[in-house]
Amino acid sequence: IGAGAVGVMTAYSLARRGIKVRLLDSQSEAAVACSNVNAGSLGRLGTRTIAHPAQILRLGKAVVLGDPVFRLDFVGMFTSVKFWRFAFPYAFAVLWFPWRHRNEAFSLNNMKWMADVMVEAIEREQVGPVQRGMLLVHMDGMAPPTGPPKEAGHSGTLLTAEEAVQKEPMLADVRERIVAAMELPGHPYAECGETVRKLLKVCQEKYGVDVMYNAPVAGLRDSFGAITSIHLVDDRIIKIPLDEAVVICAGEKAPQLLEPLQVRAPVIGMRGYSVTTKNPPGGPKQMLVLEPEHLYASPYSGGNVRFASIAEFGGGYAPNVATELGRGREAGIQVIRNKVKDNLPQLLSAVENPKDEMCGARPQLPDDQPMVGRAPRFTNLYVNVGHGQFGWQMSGGCAELVAAAMTGETTPCVDPACLSPARFDKFQAPWKWVGGGETPGP
Repeated sequence: IGAGAVGVMTAYSLARRGIKVRLLDSQSEAAVACSNVNAGSLGRLGTRTIAHPAQILRLGKAVVLGDPVFRLDFVGMFTSVKFWRFAFPYAFAVLWFPWRHRNEAFSLNNMKWMADVMVEAIEREQVGPVQRGMLLVHMDGMAPPTGPPKEAGHSGTLLTAEEAVQKEPMLADVRERIVAAMELPGHPYAECGETVRKLLKVCQEKYGVDVMYNAPVAGLRDSFGAITSIHLVDDRIIKIPLDEAVVICAGEKAPQLLEPLQVRAPVIGMRGYSVTTKNPPGGPKQMLVLEPEHLYASPYSGGNVRFASIAEFGGGYAPNVATELGRGREAGIQVIRNKVKDNLPQLLSAVENPKDEMCGARPQLPDDQPMVGRAPRFTNLYVNVGHGQFGWQMSGGCAELVAAAMTGETTPCVDPACLSPARFDKFQAPWKWVGGGETPGP
């Protein structure tokens, strides 16, 4: 259930093993929400999670002084049941060092493998170019980059401000603000939405995946620890025999399906925005990341460039087109334009004449790791949700973990139990966790 990057990659991994797959999605095509908005990075710039004391301090600063990345809609947050289900385990994940340390170790040990699975699938099926190259620029008094992230698996070169401007001449206007830069020539990225749609076409034509669009799911029915049927909003019912399984890949909508089954899934939508436009002459030649603004500029092979940023908590998450979202154009998209104006002024005219302005809700879990594997207390229900801002990077590896949980295979994943769907059980009423839960691997 769910045809974003995670759902399509899960269908692909299962279908390649000869498993018959039917994919359901509420939209009229795949990857139109969060998967269509992101910057496309297939690598990660560090192991620090959102569940870190430094992020608490940053959120506090955002409340008082504002922040270039975090935006908080207090009314939307504090009146949301989803927020309060998220807040308590988030505080625990921040304060309990063993949990936080385990999550950071998981990222260090597994992120490159997970990204490599995605890159290999794209190249194997020839569904889109995987581009390489990133320039990470530290500005406005930040400490210089100390080196490429350990989990990146490729080397980087530390550059001075002058050298950074030579690499990307459009940085000349902000030369005096640049502290240093790191060039990562091997850093992979790919346009997510279009690549996912092409991969789904391969799934249908090559591997026989059946796709049902315009099929929003209202809920699941269960009996004695097994899912027996899927109920659609239009009253259609899909029967689930005992020898079949259901995989939830529904992003930030997953709680609507899992919580009624007493599977605690404290997912909230961490909203992000992007502006896509034609890459003008003199535009970026490789992925450009400006910190501390956390502004991504991703030039794609088709001639477009996408600007993406912002982590916004609170508010409604249903619309995915920014201009249809109540405060989208006035707030989120304008922030993107302001970031470009202040940091890449030569590109301002491009973002003022965009091809697309998009908004998507990243499905965020309190400890910044997804829930992957068999759901607690169920024999045929699997979960692959909550990847936050790392869904594109992790979708390939997490799909392999779901397949391994079903087939008994092994994977290179170190400590897959870190992603156990049962780990939030203790944050709900005790009578709901009778029976424990399974870890996401053999």
